Amino acid sequence: MTKRVAVELNKVNTLIALGSMYRNATDAVKEYVSNAIDEWSAARHKGGFEGPCQVEFRLARDSVTIDYNSPGMDEVEFEEALKHVVDSPKGHLGIPQIGNLGIGLWAFNQIGTKATFYSKGSGSVPPVTVTLRRESHEAEFGDPKAGKSRQTPGMTIRISGLFQDPTKPYASLAPDKLRRSLAERFDAYLR
Repeated sequence: MTKRVAVELNKVNTLIALGSMYRNATDAVKEYVSNAIDEWSAARHKGGFEGPCQVEFRLARDSVTIDYNSPGMDEVEFEEALKHVVDSPKGHLGIPQIGNLGIGLWAFNQIGTKATFYSKGSGSVPPVTVTLRRESHEAEFGDPKAGKSRQTPGMTIRISGLFQDPTKPYASLAPDKLRRSLAERFDAYLR
């Protein structure tokens, strides 16, 4: 008789490990840019998005903010993404996509201890605010009317509790390093 033992995972440690798979903080930021481009590409493919994909960064001593105009996720899409970590639906879209691992939400673990997503999908879908924390396997859905929220389609991701100061010239997220790295990886997509 063969004995079988079910594998069990510590959810917190697993999510930290998944988010820390990137070589460095710059690669983790690239994950969010990849998601922006993939969302932009999917929206354009459906005929529901005009104009270029625009991604902006703000680096401060205590936070990194990534903002893009591609349609963000609504509450249901966030819940689905959170229920299907490492099970991305992107491969089934039938269009070229950059990412397909289903771990992108957790990339902040390479950079800091907390990520807050302010998101608005297309049309009249209400905005949603979701916070993920490094030491938790639960997502906090907040009231988008209480404080920041997006009024236009897109996503703003604020990563805080940083492990290093990105305003220092030697930091992996130093503005010049980040700019060069993103240009090398995404210039063709953003033109």
